[in-house]
Amino acid sequence: MGAVILLLAALCVVVANAEPANISSASNISDESYVITDEPLYEFTPVYRLSAQGATVYINDTVDLRGQGWNSGLAWYGKYSEYEYPRYIIDYNFNPYSAQNPKQFYIDPVVFTGRSGPWYQFYGNTTERNGNLISFKVKEEYRNYTLTLPNGQVFNMSEVLINRTIIEPRVPKEVIMPEVPITGYLIAKGESLTTNLSKVWIFGNTKGLYDKTGYITKEQIQTLPVGSYKLVRQEPGNNTIIEVGYDSTTNQLTSPWKGVASIPLEGLQPMMVKDLFMGMVGKTDDIIETYNMEFEEPSITINRYDEVDVGTRTVYKYEPGMTLLDVRGYSNVANGTKLYFIIDPNKQNARSIEQNTYTTEAIKTSHGNKSYYRVYIPINKNLMTNEMHTIKAYTEIGGFIFADFPVSEMPADSFIPNASAKYIGDRNPWVPTPTPEVRIQKEIVTVKEQVPVLIPPSDAQISEAAQRIIDDQNRKVEGLIVLGIVGMFILAFMGWVIYSMWRAKRK
Repeated sequence: MGAVILLLAALCVVVANAEPANISSASNISDESYVITDEPLYEFTPVYRLSAQGATVYINDTVDLRGQGWNSGLAWYGKYSEYEYPRYIIDYNFNPYSAQNPKQFYIDPVVFTGRSGPWYQFYGNTTERNGNLISFKVKEEYRNYTLTLPNGQVFNMSEVLINRTIIEPRVPKEVIMPEVPITGYLIAKGESLTTNLSKVWIFGNTKGLYDKTGYITKEQIQTLPVGSYKLVRQEPGNNTIIEVGYDSTTNQLTSPWKGVASIPLEGLQPMMVKDLFMGMVGKTDDIIETYNMEFEEPSITINRYDEVDVGTRTVYKYEPGMTLLDVRGYSNVANGTKLYFIIDPNKQNARSIEQNTYTTEAIKTSHGNKSYYRVYIPINKNLMTNEMHTIKAYTEIGGFIFADFPVSEMPADSFIPNASAKYIGDRNPWVPTPTPEVRIQKEIVTVKEQVPVLIPPSDAQISEAAQRIIDDQNRKVEGLIVLGIVGMFILAFMGWVIYSMWRAKRK
């Protein structure tokens, strides 16, 4: 027994004398892109700082991503980057105790299992993977961590990792509507364009905006017709100077450097200007990046509605027969734009329309995505007739749509436990009707039939017409006289020729 105690005491002395600095040099980490830091998030958990872009990380790793720029998160475009738009986005959480903190970012098996391959830095203003630098590559394996002490003893750190204190599992955020990426930038007419870019150039088929700041006003964007455009981001290079600009007074591409000739743009279409701009920038160290941009009329859709209980969803006071319509859909307006909803607008008067209008705001997560929304509309079924009713949705800058939904009533002899006698939809009350019947109201324009009106001519008009007829007749008579004289001359000449020939024959 004493020998065992002495052996344990000796082992404690060896461990106590081990220098912490040797952990980094003795750890058998094969990937040279890792450097162990001294700021572990969990006890006994090494944190690896990425010293190179695209380093391989493993499930359960904790990595330090602070050396990779000021990006806002990470985006995954598929195992082989085969998708054009992100299939999964992680926003950083700078809470020091969060697993999404870039200082100590946890490769969570819940998130990264099934999402191996490259993950890219995400800046929140682009959905093109070539616009983001690669951050790391996930390998769906668990690293076998070992620790070698100066005396040669090897400890399997994986056994310790199993028993570490884990952060509380994150509750996944409810998906109101799936993301719908459309293009690089989607803008509705009537809005401004706000980006975090230094300079912006916009080129269309007939119109363009040259050498603008990252904020383009509503008035500037309104000069463009609705359609497709190329938006070019311009940033300074290593010399921190933007070397190609536009002088609106002379309508020329210019450069601050002597010896670089300006290019006049008079009479050139925007797409031709784009080619000249690209060629001029190619001779400098300016950084440019091109995105697709769609400029559209404002629009809104109603993609689904569901009948739900009031519960704690809204502040509306409950009344017998009250229920809620959970209405959701998409729009192309900017984040925070007000959206309005009215039930049966044709049955409302000027006073009740304000009382029965419900609002929410558009939610836009990326410049190129459609915005989505959710609104709870209270309905008292006991006060509604059994017929088809209408929801009208519209945005504060224009665009609207209608969706119809029925209110029905069960037969008197039916019995369904825990069900209301009246319900929304044409099926059982607890079965939602996710796809509403959508109709677009067309504006009817009445065109009055044009009836011709006959106005009698004046005396002067009659005299003028009569004189034209007389003049035409005189010209015809003069033409006949001239023709007759010419004909007589020709006949006389022919007679003289025949007479001369006859006399010559007699001699």
